[in-house]
Amino acid sequence: MRMNDCPMTATPTVQVTEAMIRDQLAALESGLREEIASGRMEEAKLVVEHTFAPGVYIRKMYIPAGSLIVGKIHRHSHFNFISKGSVIVYTKDGREELTAPWDGVSTEGTKRSVYALTDVIWSTIHSNPTNTQNLEEIEAFTIAPSYEALSAPIENAQIEEVTL
Repeated sequence: MRMNDCPMTATPTVQVTEAMIRDQLAALESGLREEIASGRMEEAKLVVEHTFAPGVYIRKMYIPAGSLIVGKIHRHSHFNFISKGSVIVYTKDGREELTAPWDGVSTEGTKRSVYALTDVIWSTIHSNPTNTQNLEEIEAFTIAPSYEALSAPIENAQIEEVTL
């Protein structure tokens, strides 16, 4: 018997499902909230800038090195840009290390954890069909409160067509 044929030395493999990753992200988020609430951990101090153009909302975050963030569930695909720094990101697609300059597209239903290896500038670009500058309205349009809500109509949405 060769060494690789021995069941004791075989590398175990596990089929990781999207549901497992969702559960892991939820557990991480819950654990971070508990640690912050207990005072054992400090909430990350993020600076966020908001910029608007016709039909577009840009959110730029300045993330200090060493910060661990769990994001929200995004209703729509949108662009992401890292213009400074390096991060480790964990999503339904697995673990990635991203370094500026980097750009990508987040798909509908994306939720991620981000660990900043260095100081980071991360921007997201979202559709803003009503041209609102009210951040609560923008969040209601871009963020789903749960995965189940992704297929549900957006409550109180005042969506109108915008021509650029």
